Amino acid sequence: LVTPGCHIPAATTNKPVSELKKMATNSKSNLWDEVNAAKNNAHVVRPSHDAWGIKKIVLMFCDDFLQTVYEMPWWHSNPAMRNAMKPILDALNIKPDRIVRMLFAALPPGTTIPVHHDTGAWVSKTHRVHVPIVVDDPDRIVFRCGPNESSMQRVSCIPGHVFEMNNQAKHAVSNCQKNNKHRVHMILDYVDMVHDDAGVSDSSLSSPSSFRPRRIQLSPGETLLQTRRSIDRALDKSKRPTPSFLILGAQKAGTTSIYEYLNQHPLVVKARRRETHCLDWRWNHTLNNVTERKKHC
Repeated sequence: LVTPGCHIPAATTNKPVSELKKMATNSKSNLWDEVNAAKNNAHVVRPSHDAWGIKKIVLMFCDDFLQTVYEMPWWHSNPAMRNAMKPILDALNIKPDRIVRMLFAALPPGTTIPVHHDTGAWVSKTHRVHVPIVVDDPDRIVFRCGPNESSMQRVSCIPGHVFEMNNQAKHAVSNCQKNNKHRVHMILDYVDMVHDDAGVSDSSLSSPSSFRPRRIQLSPGETLLQTRRSIDRALDKSKRPTPSFLILGAQKAGTTSIYEYLNQHPLVVKARRRETHCLDWRWNHTLNNVTERKKHC
């Protein structure tokens, strides 16, 4: 449930982790400020974490179905950030194009993320890695993981300790530090390497290896439109094709069942009215031309 992990040797880690710490604590750049992020990066909503008061600096983020990975300006246009992350990625033996989510998370003092497990299609396809960056007193950070609540084990949160944990399992964390000390971790999720028929390694989510999420580099200040599971760019609004088919059925033909089955998919939005009856009960017989009839439908 928790890979033992590794503490990157001081010779390679102290400076990069220190650089990440400087970025996380730099009052001039103030990457934690949501107004600053919305203007110079891209604002991402994490409903539960936001409700718990957890601050964030988002570098990459994907939708729950792993269709698209959004690379933020503070990642793709920030060589210092990429260089500071390199020793961590080298320790994990992964390249940036395998990362689907990456962010700094600052847990406020006196705050507990209760026991939970992560959900969504992306969870079973990825590896979750934590790297403590800013932890003044590791003994007062209680990070636990296990198959159930009664068997969770504590994980060391010493800065520079790179560890993987199974976020499908139960886990929880408490920041018991005092004096307004936030606990800052770098959290990233990455996908495995697979081999295609030619024996060439590539990052992918499932066979065939030609399937992988799109990667989009966002511009500073871009707006993202989010639901619980989906993320879209605001500039793509209205670019999708409108529905091009109708499902028609006689009584007892099974269309109600089809409707209920479709609604089980999290990206399907229920109709305001399941049966429109626009061609029978609600048909307007006074309409005299095709334009008016199309508008009515």
